[in-house]
Amino acid sequence: FFFQAEDGIRDYKVTGVQTCALPIWYDCKEIYFDSFGNIRNGGWLLTPREGEIKQGMIGGHGYGGRQGPGLNFDLPHTAWFQPSAPGFHISARSDLPNAPAFHVIHGIASCETYIIRACVAAMWSSVSVLKELVPQVGDRTGYTGESFGGGLGALALPWDSDRKSTRLNSSHLVISYAVFCLKKK
Repeated sequence: FFFQAEDGIRDYKVTGVQTCALPIWYDCKEIYFDSFGNIRNGGWLLTPREGEIKQGMIGGHGYGGRQGPGLNFDLPHTAWFQPSAPGFHISARSDLPNAPAFHVIHGIASCETYIIRACVAAMWSSVSVLKELVPQVGDRTGYTGESFGGGLGALALPWDSDRKSTRLNSSHLVISYAVFCLKKK
């Protein structure tokens, strides 16, 4: 039920961009975008201050969301987009729980209302947002996620032919592998 392209699950629209400050080697922008079901999502775009951008990565977060950009990465020449899943922090809504135990079961009685569907759609849309805002990444994009983000990646990636690099680590799924093979031009 996640993967019906005709129902608009991959649609998105960037709705806001503002600069945020980080005392590191990246420029940071707080990004807002609407995805499946017109759910507003937020995230952080990190672009290297020096050097050429050659690839892009989406960074999924663990249970509990993401309060700000994560800085636990070291891939040179990489633009990062780190979205916050619907319901958490800058993607919070009053009708969505932000407590992990309630979030993962929200709307589970129906395929149309299950929150994980919107979360998977937000990850797919994040790739499009990254490619729109940093066009030099081209098709050289990847995904990394652990815990909750690893689970979302496991649901999204098998049906997404654009991802060539993946790292998933989820304690709730039998998944623990790392692959890094970005498509070369």
